[in-house]
Amino acid sequence: MSETPFRDCLGGPGTPVPQPFLNNGTGHYDGGDTHNYNFITGNVPCYDFNDPVALNLIKEQVPVILKGADLVSSAMKWDLDYLSTHIGGGRFAVFIRNAEADRHALVQPQSSSNPQSQSVQPEPLHIFKYFDEKKLVALQDRSTFQSTMVRVEMTFQEFLKRFHGDRSQERVYLQQPLNNTVGPQIASDFIQFNWSWAAEHKREFNWGPLTSNLLLIGQKGNITPCHFDEQQNLFCPLRGRKRILLFNPENFPYLYPYPVHHPNDRQSQVNLDNPDYGRFPKFAMARGVQATVGPGEILYIPIHWWHHVINLDDTIAINFWHKGGGSAPVEYPLQARQKIAMVRNIEKMLLEALQDQNELKELLHWIVDGRY
Repeated sequence: MSETPFRDCLGGPGTPVPQPFLNNGTGHYDGGDTHNYNFITGNVPCYDFNDPVALNLIKEQVPVILKGADLVSSAMKWDLDYLSTHIGGGRFAVFIRNAEADRHALVQPQSSSNPQSQSVQPEPLHIFKYFDEKKLVALQDRSTFQSTMVRVEMTFQEFLKRFHGDRSQERVYLQQPLNNTVGPQIASDFIQFNWSWAAEHKREFNWGPLTSNLLLIGQKGNITPCHFDEQQNLFCPLRGRKRILLFNPENFPYLYPYPVHHPNDRQSQVNLDNPDYGRFPKFAMARGVQATVGPGEILYIPIHWWHHVINLDDTIAINFWHKGGGSAPVEYPLQARQKIAMVRNIEKMLLEALQDQNELKELLHWIVDGRY
């Protein structure tokens, strides 16, 4: 097969770039294709799942699309009807964005400690910007956070009713770890995954243990905005296509992550669809690649790689999250992912010592301003 770099599996070389978001005339996003982003410089490479080139890219922690993998072949029949019949009567984690809640959620500044605080509108309805509820409780300056997204546990039938509802008024995203609450047929399918391939390559890649398998069901047009994870990710679509924009860890200073103590930790403050270059001037230096993935393919998203996920269709997917593995020998110069871990540890250490988020900000300015 061709070893042309940056080849998109579904589109292939020369595929026209999707056009900007479409509006259906009612004033809300209809899930059309996405922007021609000027910071995207190429496509994620695509190879057969046992191609040595692909496996070497994974060892080097570079994104790659694997074609022809049978890792989750027993789940390829998981459409909504099959899941509705077999997933069982348990309760599942569903994130909800509701237009009525947004209309009543003009967020007022809740802290006078930030004189530049402003009232802010919620994100557009199709944006699912996740947050850490524990960090929200501990956040001292609430003016720096706004969200109307809620997490609700419900049966699969309740989810389906909302999934097929009026998407101009409500959007939903199911994200549920596969565990012993699912029905026996789903459990049987799960056991039939190609665990021998997964175990063999986990050792080969020097990854840590598997932490979870998430079942993800989202509507066309839903977006999970730019963020990074602290785990290795094998992402396996079962139904529908996703477009994913990826940035290597070197882009960390250009994507303006929230502070470690913020509920939106590990997410970019930059709106990729409408960047505010006044607030975030270094974003002009960001450069990324893209992947369009669909059923029968696996996208490897390395630890600490930023990714922005756009549902091009109604989608069903499973992922495999692994810890990063044992510490590799320190080699200089340090790699970007090592620097990110170091920066995050310094932030956590200083905050633990100061016990005050505002003092942390002040101290960091002491360290840098006028000195470097």
